Amino acid sequence: MALRQFLQDESTNNKTNNHNSTSHEPPPPPPSTSSSSSSLPSYRYLGVLHIAAQKGHDRIIHTLLNHHPHSSSLDCDAPDSEGRTPLMHAVVAGHPAVVQALLAAGARCDPVDRARRSVLHLAVLYGREEVLRLLLVAVRGGGCGSLLDAYDADGDTPLHLAVAEGFEAGVVMLLRSGTDLEVQARRC
Repeated sequence: MALRQFLQDESTNNKTNNHNSTSHEPPPPPPSTSSSSSSLPSYRYLGVLHIAAQKGHDRIIHTLLNHHPHSSSLDCDAPDSEGRTPLMHAVVAGHPAVVQALLAAGARCDPVDRARRSVLHLAVLYGREEVLRLLLVAVRGGGCGSLLDAYDADGDTPLHLAVAEGFEAGVVMLLRSGTDLEVQARRC
């Protein structure tokens, strides 16, 4: 009797629920109970590679990529809801082993997030020396040298951010990699 009632309840819920439990899309945010949009929570959607990169799980990344190497849901360059790729998450969190794993799997260095920041901007902003070293090798070898002097939405290049943050090792590495010392910040 209890099983029959459970199955009936599940059937009713699936018919009335807007979100199909077998869907591969994230569920919609809950409806607002307030008229003020500023009180609404901010929802952020992450894929499994984004989460593994954030947490520093390089072995899990290898497992995921080796298990389904051609799955579109395991795209190393797929952006999350903020426009950040798994590589960007690994950079921000400071996980060099994950950065290496994603670069080896073909992750690109040139995508930018909603603030128009590349992995180089993020590495210097968060003071990730070892990660920056890995990225500069990848940028030079991958033909993405223009990233060295790319502007973010605030008008800063990676060098400007490194200087502003007092990240001396980052300044030295960027200069040795050929960043243009003459590039000016674009600020109002």
